[in-house]
Amino acid sequence: MKILYINSLYAPYIGGGAEIMLKSLVEGMQRRGHEVAVLTTGAEPGLQKDEIDGVRIWRAGIKNLYWQHSASRPNPMVRLLWHWNDRYNSSMRGYIKEIIRLEKPDLVNCHNLAGWSIAAWDEIKELTLPIVQTLHDYYLLCLRSTMFNDGKICEDQCVLCEQLRRSHSSKSSSVDYVVGVSSYVLERICDEGYFEQSKKAVIYNACNIPKSNNNERNKLLPIRFGYIGTLSESKGLEWLIRQYQKNNLQGTLTIAGSGQKKYEDYLKTLVNSDSIKFVGYVPSEEFYSQIDVCIVPSLWAEPFGMVTIEANASHLPVITSGIGGQAEIVTHEENGLIVDPSVPDTLGSALCRIANDRDIYQYMVSHARKSVEKYLDIDGMLDAYENLYRVCVK
Repeated sequence: MKILYINSLYAPYIGGGAEIMLKSLVEGMQRRGHEVAVLTTGAEPGLQKDEIDGVRIWRAGIKNLYWQHSASRPNPMVRLLWHWNDRYNSSMRGYIKEIIRLEKPDLVNCHNLAGWSIAAWDEIKELTLPIVQTLHDYYLLCLRSTMFNDGKICEDQCVLCEQLRRSHSSKSSSVDYVVGVSSYVLERICDEGYFEQSKKAVIYNACNIPKSNNNERNKLLPIRFGYIGTLSESKGLEWLIRQYQKNNLQGTLTIAGSGQKKYEDYLKTLVNSDSIKFVGYVPSEEFYSQIDVCIVPSLWAEPFGMVTIEANASHLPVITSGIGGQAEIVTHEENGLIVDPSVPDTLGSALCRIANDRDIYQYMVSHARKSVEKYLDIDGMLDAYENLYRVCVK
């Protein structure tokens, strides 16, 4: 088979877990003998040909006000105009037509469409190719792709998102097969009337985490809590810092990652304890070896939880909010503790419990890696996509 993948970004430009998973999928399909190519957006005008780890990459200059991965953050009015154009960006269709002419794929697997817009579906369908759409976020419902605003989850679309996504559900009939990276994200979007004509599947993202020894916590040292990821409001860092300090825990809290400087500076103003450290970027494997418990206190319904998978696979219990795709990974008191963002003190109680109850801590350590084994099966993920592709090209 020859497969064309379309996504907003591709290595070395990483926006999140979607790009990491996509690279694994593309390279895995190539190892299995399929011919693959990737079409992604870029900052330079026109089409630029590239090669990353033996994979052919086409980077298409964004035909909008700015490239969404650029370092500078435009003002709110410019961002709104960008989203207005992105509701249906017909000017990007020419790139897709040209690459399909050059590559002659058997099918197209679309992933994140920000920058391409749903105009991509129309162009592919006009060229009579099967479409597989993989859902990594809430782009089809929300301009931010998060369904999160003003510090809380959006139960329904706001007026602006509803207006700029008005035709999306009807256009989704072009998609032959839709894949959710969790049951939650697939059901959440389909509940809004999307993909009524499409076949559906859940294929969890998989990653390769080498086996290591069970995490042996030093009983003579304070417990080491850790957070790794983007520093943003939706990730629940303020909630974590406040609860950690409120409970006067005898431990340490290490926060790895980065975000917008203004928000990072705000978080640092909340800290009044020497036991809380911001350490910036740290490779995940190195970070997990330096902590006893990983905290994933998301306030938004994350479609999937790669950090949770990585931490559990590294024999670490995880404390997480039980919303979105996280609830499909963590079983309370087996591989972690589930807390409720609507009841803030549940996080503080979980921090205290895991710090003071060595039996529950050790039980979760012993079950952590086994609980996520299905998410460590990259061949299983590749098998699922390969079978799905074959159905589409019959």
